[in-house]
Amino acid sequence: MGDLFSADADQDDALNGNQANQSFMSPQEHSASSPGLNASDSGMLVPLKNVATLEGHTSKVTCCAFSSQGEWLATAGHDKKTLVWNVNSFERKQSFDSHQHIVLDVRFSPHTSVLATASMDKQIKLWNCESGRCLGTLVGHSAAVTSVDFHPVHSDILCSSDVEGELRYWKMNNASAREISCVCTGNLKVASKTIRQAQFNPVGGRLIAVASDSNISIFDLETKRLIHQLVGHQKAITAIAWHPVTELLVSASDDSTRLWSPSTARCTQVLNSMNRQHSCVFYDENTVAIGAYQTIELWNFMENKRISFGAHEGLVSCLARGGQHVASVSHDTSAKLWEASPREQTDL
Repeated sequence: MGDLFSADADQDDALNGNQANQSFMSPQEHSASSPGLNASDSGMLVPLKNVATLEGHTSKVTCCAFSSQGEWLATAGHDKKTLVWNVNSFERKQSFDSHQHIVLDVRFSPHTSVLATASMDKQIKLWNCESGRCLGTLVGHSAAVTSVDFHPVHSDILCSSDVEGELRYWKMNNASAREISCVCTGNLKVASKTIRQAQFNPVGGRLIAVASDSNISIFDLETKRLIHQLVGHQKAITAIAWHPVTELLVSASDDSTRLWSPSTARCTQVLNSMNRQHSCVFYDENTVAIGAYQTIELWNFMENKRISFGAHEGLVSCLARGGQHVASVSHDTSAKLWEASPREQTDL
C-alpha cells in the first residue's frame, strides 16, 4: 500500500521554501487550452495563507474532507480517530473513535450532516455530525476499505473500494437522525491490485473514477460498464480529484501530476514531479493544489506555471477544498487550514 502505511522516506533533497513561477510541463503532452476552463485574469500564483493549525491527532493523518457548505472539516488517520472541526472557530466539534484500525478515508454527504468513514478494519461507519451518534456500520468488504464516496445527487447512494480491487455500491434505507440501514446493491472486481480511490463525478454522478496501481478506470454507474482506461503514470497513483464543474480529472503520483479528459481518454497536461507528489485537489478553475513532502504546490495549468511553499514537517497526505479554504493533513500529525489571498480567491 506504499505511503498509506509506511514511514516517511528520507527527503534530504526535498524542496523547501518558495519557488519562483516556472514552466515544468512535459512539452510533448502540453495542451494550449483545456475544455470548460477559463484562464485566470492575473495568471499569477501566490502562496496560501495559513490561518489555523488543528492539533488533536496523535499519529499520522491520512485523510480529510469538508462538508458541502465548507463549515466543517473532518480529519482522520493512524490513531483510528475521526475529528470534526468547526472551520470558523477552529474548535473541535466531534471525535469518533469506534474503528479498530487506521481510518483511510472520510466523506460528507452532500445534503445532510452524515459523515462516512472507511477503515482498514474492513468497515464503513456513518455518523451524525450534529449529535455525534454512530448511525450504522456497512459490512461486506473482505479487506481494508480504502475509500468511500457519496453520490452528488442521490445522497442515499455510496460507493466504496478496498485493497483487493473490489468496488461496492450501497443504498441507505430508513434513514433517520438515530439510525441508518444500508444494503449493498452491487459489487465489481475492477482491479487485481489495491483500489486507491473511487470517486463519483460531481457533475451528475454518472461516472466513477477508480484509481488502481498506475491506471484510472472510468465506469458508467447506470450500466456498470467500463468506458475508458486512463494510462500514462509510471508509478502508482496516490490520489485523484474531479473538477467540481466539468468532467476534468486530476491524478497524482510520485512521477507526475496529470490532467485528464475522461470523455476522450486523453491526458491533456503533465506536471513532472520534483518532490514526491502525493495528494491533489482543484484549488480554483485553472489551478490544482498538490501535496508533496513538506510542501504544497499550486499548478496553474492554463498559464503553465507552478509555485511551491513550505506547509508541513512531513508528507502532505491529503488536500481538500471547501468554501474559501484549503485543508491539508500530514504525517506530522497536524491538519492546517489555508486561506486564499484576495487576489486568488475563486468560488468553485
